Amino acid sequence: MSGAARLPFEKVLRGCADGPVELLSQICGGPLLAAFTRFRGGDARRFRASGDDIYRDFCGLLQRGALAGFFLEFPELARLVELCSGDWRGAHREFLVRANADFGEEKVVDLEPSLSDRHGGRTVMGVTFASGRKLAYKPRDMALEGCYFGLLDWLNAQGAPVEPRVLQIVERAGYGWAEWVEHKPCRDENEVRDYFTRAGALQCLFYVLHATDAHMGNVLAAGGYPVLVDAECLLQPRRLGDDGDHEQEVLEDLLSAGFLPRPKVGLGGAADFSGLGGDGGEATEFRVPAWSAVNTDAMSMRFVPGVLLSQNNAPVLDGARAEVRHYSAEFLAGFEKMYRFVVDRRVRLLGREGPLEAMFSARARVLLRSPREYVAILK
Repeated sequence: MSGAARLPFEKVLRGCADGPVELLSQICGGPLLAAFTRFRGGDARRFRASGDDIYRDFCGLLQRGALAGFFLEFPELARLVELCSGDWRGAHREFLVRANADFGEEKVVDLEPSLSDRHGGRTVMGVTFASGRKLAYKPRDMALEGCYFGLLDWLNAQGAPVEPRVLQIVERAGYGWAEWVEHKPCRDENEVRDYFTRAGALQCLFYVLHATDAHMGNVLAAGGYPVLVDAECLLQPRRLGDDGDHEQEVLEDLLSAGFLPRPKVGLGGAADFSGLGGDGGEATEFRVPAWSAVNTDAMSMRFVPGVLLSQNNAPVLDGARAEVRHYSAEFLAGFEKMYRFVVDRRVRLLGREGPLEAMFSARARVLLRSPREYVAILK
């Protein structure tokens, strides 16, 4: 790696330390609080009269060597800390090598880490160059994503009645780069209607391609275009089972993408994570730690219902979020137009050297259960 390219990278990477610190805090927070509570309980009279003296004494004790004893008491925690730290170092070292190989002397001026789930310490990152160009670095196989946007490009070249937005993808061995997409509000009411017409066309393609994971975190509203920015869960296998109601199977296929809002049943219904309906501020069934009196003697932690963070998945006009329920006619029209268009070209789509041939041999991420079930198991 040349020195000219290395120095800017190292400067930028100093700002990425918050990622591992946050992760290690999540892993170690509970056990450390338990150790602090035990330490604090040994001097209850002093605790009633002080603000942070006991906490500072505890931190000083850890810095003077007690931290080693703490990890001896929790050996599995020590293993996790070492594993996560090593993964982070390896992932960023790998990024440096790949960025230098692909872009040479171009200077990186900003990184946005942790834009996806972690896979072996690796996450999607936003990368901004001195030229102003911005890309998404994805440390995974990009063949399927390249095929997906290749299909959209083919449909547009064939005269698709509803034109989806095509992102440029650069594939490399085991990783790749994607065109960055910015969230933009709609300029007028016509652009909002165009958005939901295109959303209906995308729902048709998700149905045809047996897609999943088109939830609120993977869909971005770019003006009048809904864009699936993570296309690794296409061509999902059907679950084997007894023959059931055909209409019910079609409904499940339509909902399995996670793009359509799911109706709630009762007041305690699950939060809506869908690409079209998910919204920030909604309480979920997951419980997350909430800390109080941090860095004081009275520090404590309790679990509260988690709240969905706002995403950029919905079209916005004049500062107000547009809802699909108000544009059902546009949505259904987009679905029908794209469905008829695809059916008319079914032979070419499925034929040799058609736009789906490469997709059938690309590696897909298979989700046998919904993402919320996997999160619940991890928690």
